[in-house]
Amino acid sequence: MKLPFPRLVEGLFAERELLMPKAYSMDSRKRVIEACDEGQTIAQVVERFRVSTWFVEKLQQRRRESGTWVPKPHGGGRQPLLTSAHNETLRTLLTVQPDLTLEALRAQLGVKVHLSTLGYRLQRDAWQQAQPLLNPAKLVFIDETGFDTALVRRYGWGVCGARVRGSSLQGYWHTSTFVAALRQQGLTAPMVIQEGMDGAFFKAYVQGPLSDALARRYRGLGQPVLASGRGCP
Repeated sequence: MKLPFPRLVEGLFAERELLMPKAYSMDSRKRVIEACDEGQTIAQVVERFRVSTWFVEKLQQRRRESGTWVPKPHGGGRQPLLTSAHNETLRTLLTVQPDLTLEALRAQLGVKVHLSTLGYRLQRDAWQQAQPLLNPAKLVFIDETGFDTALVRRYGWGVCGARVRGSSLQGYWHTSTFVAALRQQGLTAPMVIQEGMDGAFFKAYVQGPLSDALARRYRGLGQPVLASGRGCP
């Protein structure tokens, strides 16, 4: 759809970019500080380096308060409750007593975490431990993608009081999903359905077309199957 007001749209995007925070490199920070030390005003520095007034003021304030213009190290976000040390403790506990429940493991760790978080950590640790033992020639990766022909823009720019005209597909609107398995030797069991993916169809695909294709091509070989984003119930 062609917009009748490209300048207005560009202006809106330009305004949005100015409002978005921007990370400056160490070299840019150094040049800004050097320009301030040379006696240039904030307005001159802003015009010269195309930075915001707020950035220059904050940079000068940080140097006054801490003696350096170097930014503070990133905090890294919230630290995980379960660390690598907890992983080692979990392995030790399960080696001594493999039938420990999640509640018993949580009590042994002394960490307040949800049982599902602890279960996910055990599954991920077991998967990481098993990866070096897997044969890449026997792995089967399942993934899916799709598109929806009903995703049409319902609004657009136009002169006040005038109708905005656009274009869309004519006919049957539907969702199409493509699913396939990828092996070291190539693509296996590709399939397209005229609907979205759900648990029932995924289970039917694994037990039907995928299992038949693997049985025909790789008789007698165990095939570990890895699904991306979907789980087989």
